[in-house]
Amino acid sequence: MKKFTRTMLAATLTVAGASGCSLQQAMSADQPRPTAPAGDVAAALASIPVRPEGGMEGYDRDAFDVWSDHGDECDTRAVLLKQTSSTPARVNDNCTVQSGSWRDAYTGRTVTDPGDLDVDHLIPLAEAWRSGAADWPTELREHFGNDLEHGNLVVADSSANRSKGDQDPASWLPSYDRCGYVTRYIQVTAYWNQQAAATGHQLSIDPAEKQALEHELANCG
Repeated sequence: MKKFTRTMLAATLTVAGASGCSLQQAMSADQPRPTAPAGDVAAALASIPVRPEGGMEGYDRDAFDVWSDHGDECDTRAVLLKQTSSTPARVNDNCTVQSGSWRDAYTGRTVTDPGDLDVDHLIPLAEAWRSGAADWPTELREHFGNDLEHGNLVVADSSANRSKGDQDPASWLPSYDRCGYVTRYIQVTAYWNQQAAATGHQLSIDPAEKQALEHELANCG
């Protein structure tokens, strides 16, 4: 397993006119996630390129180095579970998380058995690949796959996560806190597009995805 060495890609995303709280604070996985002001999210959505999705040629989860080693035998999954448990997580000598308390990001249920949880990428890795990440340099993809700071990793019930698979918001939305989900999806995409700008290959959304996101934002009121 590769040791994860983090570089300072950029400061936490701020969208014009946002309230000043970071995305990490606004979108914590263990509590309901407030929706950012509609104008701010709409501006972020408008900044995302719209084009048809690419294909899956060459796709491999290993291209995103999931999950990287953070030292002391802890990988990204274990670190996130420890960070997001609302009670002190119990961890064995191999940094396997054995108990804690988590709010499932997709159903809102409280889960205490980590065996019932997945650590999910809000923007699925395959979706990111089809939308521009296929052309990213290796280091950028590895940061995207293991980033603990900018909102793309969430703790989710295994069955809910597997029903989502690699679908985008045009074909799948959670039963819980849809406003929070689409807000986070847009802001995470906009953040990573800031990081990818120099490569000339930003993440995109297809027309159906943009329509779905706009529809959900309108319903958020």
